[in-house]
Amino acid sequence: MTTQVYSLNTIIVFFQKYTALFAFWIICIRGYFHIYIENSLPITIFLNIIIFISIALGKFDRILFAIFGLSLLTIYNKDALALIDIFAMVYILKKTNISQLAFINLFTFIVFILIWQYSIYTSQIIDETEWGHKGLAHYMGFDNTNVFGMIGFTLICSLYLTCNNKLSKIVLFFSIPIINQIFYEYSLSRTPWIAGYVLMICMLFQYLKLFNNKTKKLIATLPIIILLLIIYAATNFDSLYSLNALTTGRVRYAGLLFLRMTGLNILIGMPIPDDLIIDNSYLMILCDGGIICLLIFLFSFYHGIIKYWNEIYNYIPFILSIIAAGFTENTFASVSGLTVIFWYLIINGNPCHKPKII
Repeated sequence: MTTQVYSLNTIIVFFQKYTALFAFWIICIRGYFHIYIENSLPITIFLNIIIFISIALGKFDRILFAIFGLSLLTIYNKDALALIDIFAMVYILKKTNISQLAFINLFTFIVFILIWQYSIYTSQIIDETEWGHKGLAHYMGFDNTNVFGMIGFTLICSLYLTCNNKLSKIVLFFSIPIINQIFYEYSLSRTPWIAGYVLMICMLFQYLKLFNNKTKKLIATLPIIILLLIIYAATNFDSLYSLNALTTGRVRYAGLLFLRMTGLNILIGMPIPDDLIIDNSYLMILCDGGIICLLIFLFSFYHGIIKYWNEIYNYIPFILSIIAAGFTENTFASVSGLTVIFWYLIINGNPCHKPKII
């Protein structure tokens, strides 16, 4: 009898684990292949069914009540589903090896790159161009030249997550300027270009052992510092002409968003107005889930960096580049492979790998 119960539990654990990995793969597919998907609603519904099955197969935890509570926000704001899916994915993937997630993400991304390039080569996707103040920018089938630029940053991050030895990191380190320049030349997108170099500089700092227990708390508070800078810039956008021009109007849009938000909007979020361009990760969390979800992010980041420092030390350059890019791009507020890995690291740490104490 005991053996039968043990076998049943083993089967349930097996199915829970691979159902969770299957959900993560769906997220990667939906994120990378969105230019081929006219209506993502069926995929989103299917994804949430798989997530629910994985939750049902696992052990119930008190954190589930918080996730279910946040799901009530979708009644008021459907965009809150993104954050709910992120939290749910982090929960069902608990104790999953990061290397598995990194491999699934990179494999799906490479398949997308091959299909995407073939589509452009065969003219199934037309590369439209646009002259701007910086030169000729290529859309490469996307609705925004910045999206094409973010493909380069995604490539760099995806490769970094799979680097498991010193040689591979050295090769990637010297490859970053090449990848960065290629994608910048065609997209003219500054944020992914800067974020790529942030990752490269952080790799150098890590090699020089400048990331240590003395700088740990500073790194843990970086999102708070960035958020305060965003709030200052948004509330003073009328006088920050140069910064507004540098961010192609994003500072002004952020200021207008704050002017439109009511007390209730600040508390539980609001749908982003169609006439405002808001792709700042911090403000998108505020819009999707209000100040409550924004505080959850800030607390989770600080707590995760402090508590799991030794576990996630090898991933600090990736984490810092993501929060840096989040200043003007949506790098951790929408559901994607890299976003899930980012949140997984700051909430769960890296339970399958224990690095040496730094």
